[in-house]
Amino acid sequence: MLIKIILLIILIFWLIKISRDILFWVYLWQLKEYRRDRMRAHFELQSAKRIFLNKLYAGKLLLLLSSPLLFLGIWQFFFQIFVGTLYSILGTRSIYAAYRRYVKEPVFTKKAILLCAISAIPMAILAILIYAKASPATFLFSVLLLDMLIPLAVAGVVGLLKFPSEFMKNRIIARAMAKRTQFKDVLVIGITGSYGKTSMKEFLAHILSQKLKVLATTENHNSEIGVAQLVLDKLNGDYDVFIVEMGAYKQGEIKRICDIVRPQIGILTGINDQHISLFGSLEKTIKAKYELIESLPKNGLAIFNGENDHVFALYEKTAIPKRMYALRSFSVSSKPDITAEKVDIAKNGTHFYVKIGENRESFETPVLGRHNVLNILGAALAAQALGMTIEEIQKRVKTLKPLPHTLNAESGINGSTIIDDTYSANPRGVMAALDLLDNLKGNKKIVVMYPLIELGEAASDIHRRIAMKLNKICDVCILTNMDFAREIKNNAPNTDVFVIQDPKMVIQKLEKIVKSGDIVLLENRIPEKIKNALISS
Repeated sequence: MLIKIILLIILIFWLIKISRDILFWVYLWQLKEYRRDRMRAHFELQSAKRIFLNKLYAGKLLLLLSSPLLFLGIWQFFFQIFVGTLYSILGTRSIYAAYRRYVKEPVFTKKAILLCAISAIPMAILAILIYAKASPATFLFSVLLLDMLIPLAVAGVVGLLKFPSEFMKNRIIARAMAKRTQFKDVLVIGITGSYGKTSMKEFLAHILSQKLKVLATTENHNSEIGVAQLVLDKLNGDYDVFIVEMGAYKQGEIKRICDIVRPQIGILTGINDQHISLFGSLEKTIKAKYELIESLPKNGLAIFNGENDHVFALYEKTAIPKRMYALRSFSVSSKPDITAEKVDIAKNGTHFYVKIGENRESFETPVLGRHNVLNILGAALAAQALGMTIEEIQKRVKTLKPLPHTLNAESGINGSTIIDDTYSANPRGVMAALDLLDNLKGNKKIVVMYPLIELGEAASDIHRRIAMKLNKICDVCILTNMDFAREIKNNAPNTDVFVIQDPKMVIQKLEKIVKSGDIVLLENRIPEKIKNALISS
């Protein structure tokens, strides 16, 4: 009887532990949009591999492999002690993690809840049945095996739900396509690129809303299902313009979004190595992004970022009406339609001159960064094409608001300035943020950075280039993840580089080294805990 009670306690601890694990795996799948290609790319990273390549996982694997020895009474005794102790400790740790809110959990959508339930309930029932019927050694071996199978179980359920999910997705898309045909007078502007999509969308929506009723995709909901759902929920004949941000991870996805919304104007913001591990190559990335331009009607308008070599090449080969924006004029036959001069960046905003045709006008905006000046130029070009004057555009640019967590300057601890650039990151965005940091006047310049993801074979080279930039600009760099730490340390000898993965330790380090007049750049997906600790309320 006593043994049964002990095993019951172990079972409870085990149930708590696997609940935490299932929440983590569902969180990770949700983060990767339930896509196997994104999950596969994730496990190319050293930090992700550590989920399995660690002492705890190795110990559990050794215990499983020792199962033939369970026929020996002495090993059976030690096996029960080891496994029982293991899950007592892990269960206790899971309770503590829940109490301290360290548990990584998904956003509890219907799909996530279903995924959690289908993954957890059969496993729990099976463990309880084994507890009731089997010997102690068999029970402990079984729960150990079930624990090890959790990643595969969740992956299997994701695969199982793929078919009904695809069916529902296709139904939603078909309904959205049908609804779009009812509102032919709504002009659709499509925006795509490896970077700058969200900023361009928000800037353009703000400028156009002065004269037109504008609907725009929300946040980063730029996939075909996200766009389709917005069409069903919001699109109606009251809107003049529908601005659609279009994201993709492989060829054909942008075309499908275009099939839904039928854009008449397309803006290509830039192309680089972002998500190249998913596209397969830079050439495939270029082809995927150009699907927007290819989907435009013959009387449509294509707008290109002339600063980007890949986009400029696409501009050159495009036959439909087209325009180009750039920070500088080119000494070639294909000159930009709009440029900027004398860009002056301060902590409180940016001042520059816009040259469009023969006109040259002074612009100011609270938005920071030369790359955002470029985004403003693209938005201005599209707004002008829709009938707005340069003066009207000028007034709206003055009232632009920085996007949340996108180069936002905040007052920080110890009299410092915090630059929050944690929305997301791509190679160009990181370089642009470092350029901004270089232009700002301050004492020490400190970067807290999470390395970039989904860069494929180009990842090491890109992080080396980032490191060389850090080396010229920054006094201190704190990496919150070990990925590509070697590349950054080896190529930034003049910068003090630290790898600190515990948010609490990052905060403690910064509290010690940050002084009045210092500037701290938070780059890429830095935990909220760190941001909240650094930014003065």
